Amino acid sequence: MVIAGAPQGAPTVATPTRRSGTAATIGAVLAVVVLILLAVAVAGVAMFLPMAIANCGINDTDDLLACNVAGQLVLLGAPFGGAVLGPVVALAGFLPFLRRWRGLLVGAGYLIVLGGLGLAFLVAFGGF
Repeated sequence: MVIAGAPQGAPTVATPTRRSGTAATIGAVLAVVVLILLAVAVAGVAMFLPMAIANCGINDTDDLLACNVAGQLVLLGAPFGGAVLGPVVALAGFLPFLRRWRGLLVGAGYLIVLGGLGLAFLVAFGGF
């Protein structure tokens, strides 16, 4: 039985409004654009890293990692591989089935780019 003027059922609770996915997508696109610019800068810096092997054979430097074939491969492969692989991993976050992990993939892209450059610097200037 319904009585006119009496409260009817449970009170309605206002649900907070969610932001649209557009703001998150714009932020992710901006982060990937900055990542691509960083990757280009890393590739530019990596072009000059092989100059670290110019002193090989002088003052007992033959046993350094940068003076053998594996070290030279790391000097060239790590930063350029990271500069290519990092943005590819970040752009994978825009695939529909990986959208949930977009932030994680963009962060992993940054780590791959900077990790490749760091590994090359470690070999070039570490004195191993």
